[in-house]
Amino acid sequence: MRRPAILLAVAAIACAPETVSPSPTPAMAAATMTLPPPTTPAPVACASVPALLTSAATPVPAPLARSMPSPAPPGTYLFAKDSTTLQLYSGGQLRELKLPKPISLWHAVLSSDGTRVSALLNEAEPNRSILWSSTGTARSIDVPFSAGAAWVSWSADARWVGVVPNPELAEEIYLAGTDHEASLFAPGGHVIDMRWRNANELSFLTAASRQIPVADATLWSWRTGTAPFALTRFNSVGLMAWRPDGAMLAYWTVGTDGLPVVKVRDVVLGDRTVLTVSDVLKAKE
Repeated sequence: MRRPAILLAVAAIACAPETVSPSPTPAMAAATMTLPPPTTPAPVACASVPALLTSAATPVPAPLARSMPSPAPPGTYLFAKDSTTLQLYSGGQLRELKLPKPISLWHAVLSSDGTRVSALLNEAEPNRSILWSSTGTARSIDVPFSAGAAWVSWSADARWVGVVPNPELAEEIYLAGTDHEASLFAPGGHVIDMRWRNANELSFLTAASRQIPVADATLWSWRTGTAPFALTRFNSVGLMAWRPDGAMLAYWTVGTDGLPVVKVRDVVLGDRTVLTVSDVLKAKE
């Protein structure tokens, strides 16, 4: 199923409505697939500030005991040295950040401006975790993890985190902040996708089925400090991506011909089709 992913990536950049698409028909069955439980990615050695990335390979700082390359590699990067130590590289300098408890499944993040590091740490008590920040806070939160696994999504400023503790069921979602207690929401279905619309608003899709594109799905909005509310509904939807300004949402579904199409939704004005498989194939001719 590479086509939907490619189409969605292109549409998330363009988001330029062109033609109105008719409502999906039973032809959708030709392109359905079972959505597996969200998986925790393999341990990532480095996270970097997107604005400072270059076309060159990601630089790997030398150990603290050795001198840095000259000239120093550009950018700001976060490395996991071991379960209780993070390394932050910036401007030719490498400093270590000691964690009070072991990091949980390498869930550490660098804020988009490179000024804050946050991490989820293992708590000795069951069904609890520690939300740690490089600003000096370490808040114990009521967020359980199933067999050490979790589906985690951080806000761009690294102040907030959305957590689905049990990816196998995906029936509960938590929202916690470095200076706020964790809140729990059970939507009455499976969490299908989870994306930050902006630094203070987590959006997530829920549906009764896990066959994608899922039918009769609800897109929820969860703003920090408030209860979740239903933002809009979809007859059929696959994975999604917000435009950077949060004004429109790109998602893939299946057209009347049974092939994937990408639509852009303005949550007020409705949907428009922006890209189809035929468009991609024609562009290659």
